[in-house]
Amino acid sequence: MGKRQLYIFDLGNVVLCHVDVVPAITTILAEKAGHFLNRYETHMDELMTGAMSAERFWSLVAGDAQIEITKDYLAECFEPVLDPAVLQVIDDLRASGARVVCGTNTYGSHYALLKDSETLTHFDKVYASHIMGYAKPVREFYTYIMEQEGYEPQDVFFTDDLQKNVSAATNIGITAHQFIGAEPLRKVLGLPTLE
Repeated sequence: MGKRQLYIFDLGNVVLCHVDVVPAITTILAEKAGHFLNRYETHMDELMTGAMSAERFWSLVAGDAQIEITKDYLAECFEPVLDPAVLQVIDDLRASGARVVCGTNTYGSHYALLKDSETLTHFDKVYASHIMGYAKPVREFYTYIMEQEGYEPQDVFFTDDLQKNVSAATNIGITAHQFIGAEPLRKVLGLPTLE
């Protein structure tokens, strides 16, 4: 595959591992966890697009469960681990002159913990769903980034761990790859393998 001009990387389960906070939260809430899971399923898109704050979300969960919740467990339980091999892919692309941005579905709680981290400095720019107001896999998520960056779909490469997000990108003409690991991604991008 030849070089693309703009590369969009997902963050969770691509650059960062262990991003799922649901198991830890269900453990903490124990027998009240069902109330959290119901609200999470109902309001996840609102959290991701910035339409609902973490405070409002936990207020609803607390009301349903009839307990006091004083912490934002979305943030408290978020302990991501960086994949240095993926960061190396990003650094190699940027060293070749490519523009590499992050396109992530995230909550304000998580982004607040990440925005000043060294991780995000590897990207030319970060596009976070809760700021954009669009979350993958809606078409506007991709078109917003392309409009901001000034690229057409045929000049964009996108990688994400979720097939539905990859398919949505492909449907609008973006070259997209489902992420399964740094080495397979290097091969798809035509970068020298490090193994």
